[in-house]
Amino acid sequence: MSPASPSRLSNSRTWFLALRFGFYVAALAAVCATAVMATWEWIENPGGIFRSDAGTNWAFVGETAISWFAPTFFYAVAIAFPARLCWLAFRPGQASSANDEH
Repeated sequence: MSPASPSRLSNSRTWFLALRFGFYVAALAAVCATAVMATWEWIENPGGIFRSDAGTNWAFVGETAISWFAPTFFYAVAIAFPARLCWLAFRPGQASSANDEH
């Protein structure tokens, strides 16, 4: 593995590409995890708090969705952003800066 080129890490486009990738991956991961967990909780219905004979308690479903989305999104950004930044900085076989990235 070749050392990172100083121009790669000092290039603001490299940071932008890595951050954008982090946000996209985090949004996808958070939406998927939220959909699965909120649906699972609604189906499981512990203590009858999600639905009853009167219908679905959408406020509680929404609170559950937010409680899954926010931390999943932030943790995924914290992992995906530096991972992509390292990939852009240390990728093998690339002598040029990240300006060639599309």
